[in-house]
Amino acid sequence: MPQLDAMLRALVQKNALELRLEDGARPHFRFAEGARPVSQTVLSRAQILRLVAELASGDDSTRVSTGGPARFVYRLGDALVFDCEVGGTNGDFAARIVTRGRAAGPKPAPAPAPPPQARRPQGPAGAARL
Repeated sequence: MPQLDAMLRALVQKNALELRLEDGARPHFRFAEGARPVSQTVLSRAQILRLVAELASGDDSTRVSTGGPARFVYRLGDALVFDCEVGGTNGDFAARIVTRGRAAGPKPAPAPAPPPQARRPQGPAGAARL
């Protein structure tokens, strides 16, 4: 299980906009009204790479592990989906993880059609026949 899973669940539960992991800073959730740290640990670039590489798969995992930029989707269980972006410019390095919310589950089966009702023969202008 990736180390960030618990933090990603909290991201959704607290209705945060995103999780930011920045080189030389504490991880934080970003809300509409500002950022709030979610850990006292200041992260290094190597720690961010290791944490985010656990979320990626295939070529994205290789790219992240070697420090290259990457964008990918991470699914946590069957219910939660996140957009992940990692990379840097001008010497800065960060990862940004944004929730897409809950994954669409399987569509429910349509309700069965009601049984046809027996019709009584009707005469002109809807008058019932006896």
